[in-house]
Amino acid sequence: MVYKIAAIKPNPIVEIEVWRQSDKTLTVELSWSSGYVLVNKEPKLPESYNPTLGIDVNLAFDPFDGSLHDAYAKYSFSENIAQGEQELMLKMYEDSMHEGLTSLGWKQVEAQCWFYGALEISQI
Repeated sequence: MVYKIAAIKPNPIVEIEVWRQSDKTLTVELSWSSGYVLVNKEPKLPESYNPTLGIDVNLAFDPFDGSLHDAYAKYSFSENIAQGEQELMLKMYEDSMHEGLTSLGWKQVEAQCWFYGALEISQI
């Protein structure tokens, strides 16, 4: 069975990706206005779920697919990444996302996807 976990508007969804290449780090924070993830097992929100604090659906439910909409991106670079390299990384990420950074030798070491507020869970 497949289940859908959706954030009920206007609650944000925040993805946080951490990328590394030797001693360099890039953090990408994508804030989405709406979306959902799909999971194979029936998701149960913990009793302690706090809509203000949210839940990392990647960690809690291991989604296999989803759709997120209307993103705003914020990028944070470690100080040892030169301006020219930052510009190339941004272009590659914006053009082809993960594949672009991977082609430059970067490795994603962390991926979080936080849903906040009221969540709708349904079987599809």
